Amino acid sequence: MSILVLVFIFILTLIFIFIFIFISIFIFIFIFTFIFIFIFIFIYIYIYIYIYIYIYIYIYIYIYIYIYIYIYIYIYIYIDIYICLYLYLYLYLYFYFYFYLCLNLYSYLHLYLYLRLYLHSNLYLYLYLYLYLYL
Repeated sequence: MSILVLVFIFILTLIFIFIFIFISIFIFIFIFTFIFIFIFIFIYIYIYIYIYIYIYIYIYIYIYIYIYIYIYIYIYIYIDIYICLYLYLYLYLYFYFYFYLCLNLYSYLHLYLYLRLYLHSNLYLYLYLYLYLYL
């Protein structure tokens, strides 16, 4: 009788040990699965948000820098064009009245210089202006 009781207790002990091991393994797998899923979801969300914010900021900065540079170049070119137009208009009126009032050989020299300036480039502009104003 006593041996049967000991064998029964031993078998019950083994059953409880296996049940405990099975439940422990199941709980371990369950908990770590959820932990890994949570970590991967968190990493995915973090990377997604980081990439989204990075791309958004990059595009935002790129677009605004492009717009500012474009506006700056546009304004610079048009201001330069208008300055040149007003300068040529001034020179045209100046020479028109100058030749209208003073038709002599010296004025033809001025006409030659002015035509060179107008047709060739404005490299001699400051030299000519200096000559016109101070000589």
